[in-house]
Amino acid sequence: MRRKDALQELLAKVDADRWSTIRDEPSAETGLLIYWEQFDLIMSEGSLDAALALHNAVLPGFLWKLDCSNATVYPLKAPDTGSGFYGMSDSPARAWLCAILKALIALQHPMTNVERNALAGALTAIVKRNALAHAEWMVDYRRDLQMEDDR
Repeated sequence: MRRKDALQELLAKVDADRWSTIRDEPSAETGLLIYWEQFDLIMSEGSLDAALALHNAVLPGFLWKLDCSNATVYPLKAPDTGSGFYGMSDSPARAWLCAILKALIALQHPMTNVERNALAGALTAIVKRNALAHAEWMVDYRRDLQMEDDR
């Protein structure tokens, strides 16, 4: 499956609010696999912070405009109303996600250095967070073992 087809399929699922299906089928062809946490927050909680993070990661150099049910993303060089990609939904975050996906479908650009750096940063943060959680768990586990030995 080509990236454009995978993005169009994802957009159709987002438009139809079929999020459980999206979660069951994370498609690597979209090029957005690393951002599934943001997708989940957007779709399940309506997180505008997650929508902004996704926008900044995959559409660097694009502006955005948002209201209660519509979102528009457009290139910085052409901010007139006719040059944008529009999304509509009952959730502003989902409308923004639709606009982002429409822009990605239209642009079909390869991953930029900014996106690569964002991806590397996200992966590094995940690895560090997991390592820290594991280290904290080990400390708690050892403390519990020590308490049992002391009894």
